Amino acid sequence: MKNRTQFFFGLWCLLFAISSGLLFQLAANGLNFKSSLLDLLPETEQDIVVSNAVNKFTKRVSNQCFFLIGHADELVALSSAKSFEKKLLATNYFSSIKMEMSQDAEEQIFKTFFPYKDKLLSPDVIKVLKNKNAIESLCDNSIKTLYSPLGSVAGKLINEDPMLLFSSYWLSIPKSMGKMRYKDNVLWANDQNIKYVFISAITDEDSFSINSQGRVVHKINEIKQEIISGQKDLKILISGMIFFAHEGSVGAKREISTIGIGSLLGIILLMWLAFRSFRQIFLCLLSLAMGLLTGFTYTILIFGELHLLTLGFGASLIGVCIDYSFHFFAEKRLSSGEISNEKILNRILPGITLGVITSVIGYFSLIFTPFPGLQQMAVFSCFGITGAFLTVLMVYPILLKNKSNNDIPFLFNFTKIIIGFWQIERIANHKIFILLILVVVSLVGFLNISTNDDIRILNSSSKELKNIDKKIKSLIGDIDLSRFLLIEGKTAQDVLELEEQLQPILNELAKEKVFKYYHCLSRFIPSVKYQKENFLLLRKNLRSEKEIFKTKMLGIGLGEVNLTKYLKNIENSSQNYLGLKEGLSSPIGENISSLWLGKTERGFASMILLSNVAKENILIDLERKHNDVHYINKVKDLSDLLSRYRRHIFIFVLISYLAIFILLFFKYKFIQSLLVTLPPILACGLAFFIFFLVNIETNIFHILAILLVMGIGIDYTIFFAEAKEHRDKVGYAVFLSAITSLLSFGLLAFSNAVFLSSFGLTVLFGLVFTFLLSPMVGSKDAEDSIKDVFE
Repeated sequence: MKNRTQFFFGLWCLLFAISSGLLFQLAANGLNFKSSLLDLLPETEQDIVVSNAVNKFTKRVSNQCFFLIGHADELVALSSAKSFEKKLLATNYFSSIKMEMSQDAEEQIFKTFFPYKDKLLSPDVIKVLKNKNAIESLCDNSIKTLYSPLGSVAGKLINEDPMLLFSSYWLSIPKSMGKMRYKDNVLWANDQNIKYVFISAITDEDSFSINSQGRVVHKINEIKQEIISGQKDLKILISGMIFFAHEGSVGAKREISTIGIGSLLGIILLMWLAFRSFRQIFLCLLSLAMGLLTGFTYTILIFGELHLLTLGFGASLIGVCIDYSFHFFAEKRLSSGEISNEKILNRILPGITLGVITSVIGYFSLIFTPFPGLQQMAVFSCFGITGAFLTVLMVYPILLKNKSNNDIPFLFNFTKIIIGFWQIERIANHKIFILLILVVVSLVGFLNISTNDDIRILNSSSKELKNIDKKIKSLIGDIDLSRFLLIEGKTAQDVLELEEQLQPILNELAKEKVFKYYHCLSRFIPSVKYQKENFLLLRKNLRSEKEIFKTKMLGIGLGEVNLTKYLKNIENSSQNYLGLKEGLSSPIGENISSLWLGKTERGFASMILLSNVAKENILIDLERKHNDVHYINKVKDLSDLLSRYRRHIFIFVLISYLAIFILLFFKYKFIQSLLVTLPPILACGLAFFIFFLVNIETNIFHILAILLVMGIGIDYTIFFAEAKEHRDKVGYAVFLSAITSLLSFGLLAFSNAVFLSSFGLTVLFGLVFTFLLSPMVGSKDAEDSIKDVFE
């Protein structure tokens, strides 16, 4: 026996060494933690091409940062913005920082677009060209411009562009959105007498990497404080996905620390009150440490990363991992006389082994869900629980002294009250009636579950950060990056042509206030087909009004040579068109490149961004009418996804319960198996009944919590089913286990993160009710009452 005990202890030491070594190796290569809630979710169930295109766009915009530097004095705002830009550049965290358009950039834009002046025609020019005397009208407009305050600029172009077609085109394309306006090549916004300079930047860092977030956000805040400290009344507004992600990461870290440390301190105090032994406290913590070590290590090893929510969930596994230790110590403390550790282990082994198996079955079912987050939790839980169980099995018999303190602890009295309740004659005689009432109340709870799957309720960002983001959006344009049109085509030109077909429709929808305005690529870089049509229309009119054109232009002093050269160029330039690649590679491409998604599995794709969408159903109808147009609403898609998988997880929970019932049936037969599985089910129903009474809407994390209630609750009922003549000892261990779980999940319930509080609140109520109901299991009276019903 002693040799076997030592052999098992050696195996445990080997497992500990392997797990620790793997963790050190993984840490040396860099641990990858995720904090975005979206990382917990599966891909939306869209067409794969659409899904990939949307993900590409989302990844691109997630690295954008926006800064507004404002002051009542325009010169102060501008100088402060330049200082801010200079300090940002010095960080080397950004691949692109843009505050003003340089003279070189202007010249490059001109060199790129001006050669295609006879193809890049504004909507107003095209409208004129479709009427009679079009060239005469365009010449008259050109002459008016020439003698206007803008004449000095127009005069420089008149020789090469007599009708100032390029100027008309350039003025027609959108340069800014919202309240933003260009002044001296800088984007300005005026709000409540504050002049803001706009700076946009793209970070090279991963917005959802915790380490990257910390570096970038800390440095930006440091720069912000430096600039503000040197200038009174200066306002600096900052927004971007990285700031929301960082705030979420910091909050999650803080709450995980609170949960972990709070639970640990509470458990240590509880164990001291319960056992009065530092050795037993150490062994409990060793069991917990082994559970967390194995869960943490093998989850990272399998997935290559770990989400903070999984880590928080792992911290809450304290309530499960510690159960097996409590059963060992309770049996030892409450046994009369001296009893060997091996004998104690033999007594509790059937119960805790069955408990481990049912818990692992429950958690392992999550591996079959498409949720990456749930899959991580499943792996973490299965390895963590197994690690804690093996510690009790292999370490306790050799490290714990056979001699024990058999004084009855005062906490034992609480256990006797709970167990004694079900043994009161009046209660015992009406158990079946009480059970029927509980079943009815639980059914009411389950049948009246009110759900809210809107993913926006899970956003726990601070009000301050949300207000700043809202303020910036109102100034730079309320483009909703979660709602847009995705345009597909076999070729890049097909995409641009489809956009151009949609533009008249979108213009009408904007007038009807379906949305405020839209932003699309083809307004900047027209398709070759559109350019060709424009050119042919212009050439046709010039041919028919050639003499009028010459007369008008000669009248303002344009030389015959220049006119002849211009007309000759018109005749010979029909094969030269502005290409998409050429347009995107120009400085203006920096502003519109996010609209072009490029090559896809089916061809090519682009985005049309929308502002202030008010009538979504019309956009859905537009999608139905065009096979290659997809209306994307990321918020709705993700909310629908949460709704579907909330239902799927509920089914997984039912399947897990059924699997556990079948497993228990082979050991306990029907009646006892029903009694073992009933308390956790009733507990969840009672929790939902409370939510129904106080009007709490449930989400996917409430349903996920049911699985944990099942995992822990089934342990409680199995321990009582196996107790036989040791019900007081089991009750004491279950009582201690329940307190530790409540310490963990009680803290979760008060979390600022909605998904954590939803999860914690459900587990809190579920475990309280499970603990109160579990002593009926193993009771002969209860079993007889159930038999009477079925007979």
